[in-house]
Amino acid sequence: MTAGPVSWKSHYSRFLAGHEGFLHLCAHSHHFWLDVTREAQLEAWDDAARLSDRKWDRVLGEILPDVQRGVAKHLGLSHASRISFASNTHEFFVRLLSCFEEKRALRILSTDSEFHSFRRQSSRLVESGELVVEIVPQFPRESFAERFLAAAKKGPAFDMIFLSHVFFNSGAVVPEVDRVIGELKRLCPMVVLDTYHSFLARPLSLAAHEEDLFVLGGAYKYLQAGEGACFLYTPPRAEKLRPKFTGWYAHFASLGGKSSPLCDYTPGAFRFWGSTFDPSSLYRLRAVFKFLEEHKLSATHLHAHSLALQQRCLEILTQNPSREDWVTRLADAAGRVVPSFERGNFLSFRLPAGAAREIQSRLEEKKILCDSRETGDASFLRFGLGLYHDLEDCGILMSRLGL
Repeated sequence: MTAGPVSWKSHYSRFLAGHEGFLHLCAHSHHFWLDVTREAQLEAWDDAARLSDRKWDRVLGEILPDVQRGVAKHLGLSHASRISFASNTHEFFVRLLSCFEEKRALRILSTDSEFHSFRRQSSRLVESGELVVEIVPQFPRESFAERFLAAAKKGPAFDMIFLSHVFFNSGAVVPEVDRVIGELKRLCPMVVLDTYHSFLARPLSLAAHEEDLFVLGGAYKYLQAGEGACFLYTPPRAEKLRPKFTGWYAHFASLGGKSSPLCDYTPGAFRFWGSTFDPSSLYRLRAVFKFLEEHKLSATHLHAHSLALQQRCLEILTQNPSREDWVTRLADAAGRVVPSFERGNFLSFRLPAGAAREIQSRLEEKKILCDSRETGDASFLRFGLGLYHDLEDCGILMSRLGL
């Protein structure tokens, strides 16, 4: 077998032991956690035992700034203090919607390939008459950028534009993302870029857009720190916003001080915080950023590692004939995945409706764990490859598929 990327498996020993016997190809969904995150979880517990209520001084004064700087560094942002945290991105989406004072249905431009935290909530608000959402299909991909920009320009004006950097179903990045964002931010006051499937999976610098762009992301996937640490970056214009969906963290002074007849907000990103949360997620995320720094790892390195393994998997599927019909169908789909320069850190095999779930079940019988998504008249089978995979796993895939 040809030389491949360095193996990092020793840093994921506990998750690998927990999945012994299985080939876990779900890094795009629930990425394994680094071993250092367990130590960080225990540190959070010990701080609570040692400090009780006073632990918040450390959480907000030391842990939080470190994590904010980590997010800002990997997004090329220069204002870490503009980053707030919540348990999930759905909470932030609802909070952003609550900033509008208009007594009419809000107009949103988006795509048919947004993750469920946006899709489900927006669909329900369309049903209730509170939103009007214009949807631009992701496919055909060759014309997506122009079609999306044309929809943004035709009017009437949109109150929000919501767009993923990497689409969760196809694994494909938005074409010409810098140009697209540059034009969108001149057309709408609230452009939201969802980086959940791209943060630390593809190199991304938003320095040119940090004065205008709202950015969402989280730690469940390639940030590899688990649940509970989702972030929102807000540009300077957000200082004028007053979310109606608000918690006491948005104004610390009101906790022990005299109540005000108006709902005040702390300057900066705290206006988008909610209420009491589990801080252990921030401890875990801080440990990940420290690990990445110590090992000099960036999104560029993580993406290159994944792409090398993706390429080997595609070679295995397309260069080795199978007598199994379902493996042949998967191999046929492998020839149609989006090109490597357009991909995130997972392979997405586009299949007829229902076929992806069937093949997923066949793979699970062989102790290969992946997942599938249904989208209209198509379905997508997804293989996520992260830092805890190496060429040995490609060999296991080949063996279990009988190739």
